[in-house]
Amino acid sequence: MPNDIDVNILNLVQHVELTKVGWWDDVVQRLILATIWMDGKSDSMTVGLLIESIFSHFELHLGGKLDTAINLMVSTGDLIKLSDGSFKLSESSAKLLNSEIRDAEEIISKAKTVFVDTLAFDGLTSEEKDQIWIGFNDIFIRPFIKTIGANIYDLLNGKSANIDQSLLGAYLTNYPIEQRECLNNSARLFLNSKDLDVRSYILRFLNAYFCIEASGLDKSTLESLQISLVKPQDIILFVDTNFLFSILELHENPSNTAAIAYSGENGHRIRLMAAS
Repeated sequence: MPNDIDVNILNLVQHVELTKVGWWDDVVQRLILATIWMDGKSDSMTVGLLIESIFSHFELHLGGKLDTAINLMVSTGDLIKLSDGSFKLSESSAKLLNSEIRDAEEIISKAKTVFVDTLAFDGLTSEEKDQIWIGFNDIFIRPFIKTIGANIYDLLNGKSANIDQSLLGAYLTNYPIEQRECLNNSARLFLNSKDLDVRSYILRFLNAYFCIEASGLDKSTLESLQISLVKPQDIILFVDTNFLFSILELHENPSNTAAIAYSGENGHRIRLMAAS
């Protein structure tokens, strides 16, 4: 999968929950919507052109899965099939996608401000700051998130996570030697930031890459994953008396609602066992 996927496509694709049954269909549909939004906009796209565009953006061959997804999207009103056999976004889909892009752009803008504020050397023009931000994303942050994967959660939670020095070095070599220490510090400050918009920005990239990578899984793997999502899981939890008091509503506690919801949903069974 290429590292230079358009940021707007990443922001559109990331709206998929990979832990829910049917996530595969949702991923394919988001890929279709994002591709038509970017490449088609107000125009329509044929299936052939859509196949080419999806491969161009994601290096994915969806094959017959594309036809199935398109037919479903036409039936739900997300896509409109024109008389020449091409497809375009419905007005409701286009409106929703534009809204999602606006939300994403706001988060990007806030994350960029946090990064730019870490640049400790003076004399940079607005254009130079923009170029440094673009380089930081294209050369370092995207490949880094793709490489580190779910370990990014440890980094965001303040735990130790190795920063790929080769990626960071490749980023820094694009700038004068006298700026590299500052840019190195900026990168680390950004990744360790507690700012909610920065965290959201990073996690959006991570989820988008997960979605795109999952789209390339073979049929047998997808079927296994689907089965695992609907199969009941046995989990042993050790809880204290506060949890028991909450589900039995024997005391007033802010956690009562969450405890009751957990014990009453999804067929959870609770057994009390003698201490051993």
